[in-house]
Amino acid sequence: MQDHYQVLGVSKTASADDIKAAYRKLSKQFHPDVNKDSNAEEKFKQINEAYSVLSDPNKKAQVDQPQAPFTNWNEVNFVKRQNFNTPLSIRVNLNLEDLFNKINRKILYARQKFCSECTGEGGKGGRSTCMTCMGSGQNKQTIQHAGFFFEQVFGPCQNCQGKGWKFEHICGGCHGVGLTQEQMQLDIDLDKGSIFNTIMKPDMGNYENPNNPPGKLIIEFGLNQHPEFDFDNQGNVFKKVQVNPVEAICGTKKRIKFPSGQIKEVIIPKLAGTDLLLNYPNEGIPKPDKTSGAFLVSLMYNFPTELTDEQERILKSYVDTLKN
Repeated sequence: MQDHYQVLGVSKTASADDIKAAYRKLSKQFHPDVNKDSNAEEKFKQINEAYSVLSDPNKKAQVDQPQAPFTNWNEVNFVKRQNFNTPLSIRVNLNLEDLFNKINRKILYARQKFCSECTGEGGKGGRSTCMTCMGSGQNKQTIQHAGFFFEQVFGPCQNCQGKGWKFEHICGGCHGVGLTQEQMQLDIDLDKGSIFNTIMKPDMGNYENPNNPPGKLIIEFGLNQHPEFDFDNQGNVFKKVQVNPVEAICGTKKRIKFPSGQIKEVIIPKLAGTDLLLNYPNEGIPKPDKTSGAFLVSLMYNFPTELTDEQERILKSYVDTLKN
């Protein structure tokens, strides 16, 4: 379809007078009685057609109405089935403790595979035009806007999967789609720091086309939430430790669990406030470059809910010293 604005050499914001002036100029220039060039007559026809559309308000409104991009769904379907097998991306979540050791994981996933009953064709026997899309392979809908009706394409026809035709006998294994879900299993060995890696496995992805090798499998890793620890994308791990405020004032030692699962003793200095952050370098999540993030411990005051007579006496004695 020709661009009427381009034929007349005007912009889409041109006024009716500008369009008329451009038409008069070009029609004189390319009139077959004046211009003896072999292409003049064809050009003259294009100019008249463009002006007949742009000078008519109703026709011009249809041209100016934004249209959904046209997609040749028959071509898309052909490319999908004939030219390549698509890669498949999956995400595997690990536990925090898994990152500190070399582990083996069994991964279960599903991929698209050509139907073995029809070898991906979707059926057998003779073919007939799809009556839903009338052979276009497109899901077309008529939309009304500002008193005008426009036809737009919203993806492939669902009745024929974009082919434009249907088999006489639809495959019962895939219901005419040509594809099924295949359950896959993969065992992989993961080193420390695997959370930061992406693993690619050839021939383990989607297998829509039996004539070409399967696509690749892309494995990305995530981290499950932990009841005790928080973490960031730099490999740092955070933990909040509850401490009696009197212990924090006097200083104390506590045995806490580190991200690796080890129990270690940490020293809480005297007069430790809730703004104190204890930093333990290289105790966080291991990275592929053999370094590790930091383990950062913050304090939370755990106020007692009751006191013994002796504890209350001692605390009051301390408060009395503040008055002097």
